Amino acid sequence: MIYCAEITTPYNTQKSNEKVTTLDVDKGMVYRIEIQFPPGPAWLSGCRIFDQLTQVFPKTMNEYFIGNSMLLSYDELYEVKSMPYEFYIHTYNTSIHYDHKCIVRIIMETKDAYMSKIIPALAYQDITNMLAATQGGAIEKSEAAKQLVEYLSKRRVIT
Repeated sequence: MIYCAEITTPYNTQKSNEKVTTLDVDKGMVYRIEIQFPPGPAWLSGCRIFDQLTQVFPKTMNEYFIGNSMLLSYDELYEVKSMPYEFYIHTYNTSIHYDHKCIVRIIMETKDAYMSKIIPALAYQDITNMLAATQGGAIEKSEAAKQLVEYLSKRRVIT
């Protein structure tokens, strides 16, 4: 899921009177952030992102992402778990002549989908060995292993 906001901030919008844009998202894990600054702002425009009242990107309080003709893209790990599921993007633009844009992209997945990507796939033999350590008979191990492999492959934990 990619959530995007293209924000135009009017000229002479000071930090003390930031523009606030709401970006609705779903419950899940943020695993990538992209902020694009088209050509023009010459580092006179910036943005920062809040989850409710807490600044979350950048993590350094009272700091902003700034740029000019660049894409800032980085991996992140942040869980959105409480309502309302939205981010507040605060922008400023101290240019005295031109409005400036920034484009914010927040890339997310459900927690289960994200976890299935980062947990190393378990080999069939590893599962069988784990079951053997906890169960006695070969018939039970074999049937239980098949059921576990089937369950995990449906959940995308193993391939």
